[in-house]
Amino acid sequence: MSAAAILVVAVACSGCSTPPKWEEQPIGATADVAIAGDTESTARISDAWSALFPAGTVPPDGANLAVTRVDQDSIPDGTGYGAANLELSTGQPLGPITMRLQLDEPLADGSVVYLLDDTADLPTTPDLDREPTAATLHRAEISPDRRTATAPIDHLSGKQWWEIGVDNAAHFITSLAGQRTAPPTCEAQPPPAWVDDVVFLDEQNAPLLVCIGADPNDSDIAVVKIRNNRGGAMVVTAPVTPAWASINLAGTPSISQVFVDLLTQWTESLGVPAVEQSRAWVLPPGGGVDIGLTLDSLAGSGGIAPITADFNTSSAVYGMVWKALLDIVDNPELVALVAVGTAAVCIQNSPREAAGAGSALALSEAIAGLAKCIVEAGPKIVDAVRKRVSPKVWQRLAGQGQLRKLVNAAKTKLLPLVALGEPSIGVTDLVMTLQLDRGAFEITMFYTKPRAVVTDHSFGPLHLGMTVDEAAAALTGPVDRRDYYSKCLIPTGTVDQRSVQAFVDKTTGTVTGIDTFVYRPDSPTPAGPRTDRGVGPGSTVAEIRAAYSSDHSIREGMIGGQGSPAVIVHSNATNDAGRYIAFSIDDDGRSWPPSVGRAYATEGC
Repeated sequence: MSAAAILVVAVACSGCSTPPKWEEQPIGATADVAIAGDTESTARISDAWSALFPAGTVPPDGANLAVTRVDQDSIPDGTGYGAANLELSTGQPLGPITMRLQLDEPLADGSVVYLLDDTADLPTTPDLDREPTAATLHRAEISPDRRTATAPIDHLSGKQWWEIGVDNAAHFITSLAGQRTAPPTCEAQPPPAWVDDVVFLDEQNAPLLVCIGADPNDSDIAVVKIRNNRGGAMVVTAPVTPAWASINLAGTPSISQVFVDLLTQWTESLGVPAVEQSRAWVLPPGGGVDIGLTLDSLAGSGGIAPITADFNTSSAVYGMVWKALLDIVDNPELVALVAVGTAAVCIQNSPREAAGAGSALALSEAIAGLAKCIVEAGPKIVDAVRKRVSPKVWQRLAGQGQLRKLVNAAKTKLLPLVALGEPSIGVTDLVMTLQLDRGAFEITMFYTKPRAVVTDHSFGPLHLGMTVDEAAAALTGPVDRRDYYSKCLIPTGTVDQRSVQAFVDKTTGTVTGIDTFVYRPDSPTPAGPRTDRGVGPGSTVAEIRAAYSSDHSIREGMIGGQGSPAVIVHSNATNDAGRYIAFSIDDDGRSWPPSVGRAYATEGC
């Protein structure tokens, strides 16, 4: 629909002279319109725009309405019908008045008309550098013939009319850059050997784009790279606090710590508990995180390490508004700053109870509510930011007016988002994402923790030379302590889910031997650990000799406990006679699980 021409400002009294045509008045020019005090008056502001003053809304002697033409900003997806500063000579009106806009053609179905009602005067020409002011956005009531828009107001200041069509709103949503993003790459180094498999939805249209590799500086660290492939935000949570994590944002060559800190604050507003914030990250649309995980950090996960992404209505709403703000100013740090302030001020406009809803209408309303809050609450948002960032960050991002400019620009640029009364392509995509199975938002890493191995002085965390308390602490499961003969104390427990017993010499108070299994008379040759050279239960004497002959002295024969057959290997690199590995040999010529510092069935310590 074409905009009605704005032509004249005429006084509301009979016989008064007609002021110059509106379009011929210079920007900033003021014309007075007389308002009667005892009867209803209509003040014509332009040929399309008038103000209805009921009787009694100005003092009985009447008043003059000063109408100052100001230059209206333009937005690609909206039609402006004029802007003006309105001021009564007697102060604010004494009661509600009505703003009325007469349209040349019936308003199209799905289109909306807004009166943007500022609390202060508008600048003569658009000035993004001025201090942000609060506003009220009135959705105009449309007459049955759809030719007249009206909005009641209770004060006079800067006013401007806007029309947003449903097609404009849809275009605005779909034109926000990058509903999809590029996948990460992990070609430099394969995953560590302890990673068995990683399962995720592996297709170009998946909500998460994923690859896994290794840290180029430490091949034992698995690196999982994740990219948000949707138009809304996501919260990604790892099972443990990683060795390191790095935020990635599409199109941004480097990410500052300030940006990372701001995103951390954002996680709070999206409901991430404080205890999880060291392992949770907000990913804006197109954003990503690289997570470095060590095997030790995953201890206790049972061989399965799930990484999950939470995509709900709240995060979808914030992500869409993020994209809209980034479309205004290509500065992720600045947008993150506004996101922090918006979360503090406008959270009620993006209700948490809607999280996870699949309704396009509910999502549209939530997006519109958050955008409307930004339009109306600029000063509160700026104040919330000031309270939540350091003076240094404030000076860097806000001190030079950048924050003011973005908040002021958003006041009109976000109007198409406010007009989201009908589902658009962009919103429908988000709704479909909300309805995806949870598996689409999960990355499951399967891993194998290497079994504890035997060396000439240890079995896993259990070492020769430990005190009895240290030995007990190294064992897991119930730990039993019993006397063995008169000079030994034996703590018995498990290492790596295997029964093990340590021999503590009561004279020295230290561990002098380790049996890596506990004998059961009714059991066959027990399973057990192997040494760091790969020999152990079932190994032949020849295999043991081959593993150790190059740098160990090897003794064979009836030298085991109570004169049983055994093989004992002692490193040539140490003079400590107590540091050795003993292999008891069964009747079939194969080894039992190895012992450390003693041969199995040896009496005493």
